[in-house]
Amino acid sequence: MKKHLLIPIYIILFSLLIGCINQSSSTKAPKFSAAELQQAEQIRNNLFTPGSVTIRGTIKGYNSKLGVKTYQLYYCNYFDDIHNSKTLDIDSLGHFEVSFDVPFTIGGCIIDSRDKWHNFIVQAGDTLLAEFSLLGNCTFSLSDGRPYLLEHIDQVSRSGLKFDNSMFRYDDSHNITQVVEYARQCKEQCREILNNNARKYHYTAFEYQYESLMDDMELITCLLSYRKQVRDMAGQHYLRFGASDMDRYHQLDSISKAYLTDTTFYSLMREFPYNDTLMLAMPYKWDLFNRYKYDPVYYKDSISRVWNNDRVIYANTSCDADIINGAYYLANDSRLFNSDEPSLMGKICFIQWIGDIIEWYASILKDEPSTTADEIIARYFTSARSQIKDKRLESMADAVYEQFNLSRVPYKELPDCTGKRVLQTILDKYPGKYVYLDFWSTTCGPCISGIKNTFNNRHYIMTRKYDNFVMVFITDDSQSRYEPFRKEWLEGAESYRISTDDYNALSGLFNFTAIPHHELITPDGRALTRVPEMLEVDPNNPDPNQK
Repeated sequence: MKKHLLIPIYIILFSLLIGCINQSSSTKAPKFSAAELQQAEQIRNNLFTPGSVTIRGTIKGYNSKLGVKTYQLYYCNYFDDIHNSKTLDIDSLGHFEVSFDVPFTIGGCIIDSRDKWHNFIVQAGDTLLAEFSLLGNCTFSLSDGRPYLLEHIDQVSRSGLKFDNSMFRYDDSHNITQVVEYARQCKEQCREILNNNARKYHYTAFEYQYESLMDDMELITCLLSYRKQVRDMAGQHYLRFGASDMDRYHQLDSISKAYLTDTTFYSLMREFPYNDTLMLAMPYKWDLFNRYKYDPVYYKDSISRVWNNDRVIYANTSCDADIINGAYYLANDSRLFNSDEPSLMGKICFIQWIGDIIEWYASILKDEPSTTADEIIARYFTSARSQIKDKRLESMADAVYEQFNLSRVPYKELPDCTGKRVLQTILDKYPGKYVYLDFWSTTCGPCISGIKNTFNNRHYIMTRKYDNFVMVFITDDSQSRYEPFRKEWLEGAESYRISTDDYNALSGLFNFTAIPHHELITPDGRALTRVPEMLEVDPNNPDPNQK
């Protein structure tokens, strides 16, 4: 062969090699057949089907001598206080079972005795079988033999999706543009890992869509968390240093205002699939909705007017009807996403706000006759509900209203359960008092920072004696972690270190999945979940809803 003919061949071979390298470094999304896509669509069409589900668990090799008596079940529906918590009582053979009603397909998790989270997804009518090993492994299946919706994803470790969390914490060395750009890089990395996993583990079309959305939600949550940190940093600085360092306070305040109005964030936010109904099936991803709900891009112009003008709300004047019924929240959402209609995410957050504002109404109407207060709250709810314009979501708003009415039932009238008995043991020591419960842990960053940042206020309250108020701290920490922290930061407090089983029971009773969590128990046995943060507690008049 002549030498001049070898050159084109070398070029072709080199080009093919480069092509192979490029293809391996940027894995394309898998192609799904029409049947697979149709199956995924059918699953999605059933997302809003209400009904009951059952979860049956088995712990292989279980022995009651291990001292483990409970696992914890968390699941989200975003409308009933954002989340639900149930205690799973394990019998002597290592079995547990729980059944409950769901408004739609739910995502949740079971937390085992090793504090390991096992995510699942289940639809109305399903009986989900969960098999655990003592080593912390878990497999899910359906009792009727149908394929479990996430059976392939369950084989995959998400360890490859670790982000550099320092990039989502404010630092003088980087700005908001760099943070957003880093988020874009993370998004590309997530897609690369997803595509590799989808091919390696043979994902179904539904599983691919599910994990893709989960990645997007995690990234947007990181960005919204970053914005919250930026929004709060000036105030946190003032709490720590007071008026002694006002120059830094003004600097942080100026940075905060600039970052929160920077439009770089909006461009990435608009790429998020904010109308994807699959969001409703994500396990413990309520944090996204919580972050968005409180972000200025959503509540700007409405929240300040609502909270700063009690009499406008009470009067329910026509000029402020848009604020009262929620049109401002939904209008902000439409403006962010350049849409004529509010997004599904915006409506979900608005339904959460309905519950918050109903509770707030109850507090500012505490001096009015109960019939008047009930009438005003009902009028607000009717007005707010009319803004949703989605039959599926309207019924869920109704559930929020029903939950508000149920929340006014004294805990003593609830059915007997372990959580109720554990709580009674604590409350018996403080008869006739308002008992402020603070659930915390030394492994919880916000818990620790909250206790430390408000130390002076807390210590002042804890070390004084009030005729009608007491503050109680509850944790299930180990003795070695609990005692040093208690001596340094909770000296003089009413503090309890209880077993994990009892802690799980209280978590199920009060329906919380995250800490710090606060409850206020009134002398007549009502549990008030939406209580002021510690800096706002008035021990002389602790009940915000007291008549």
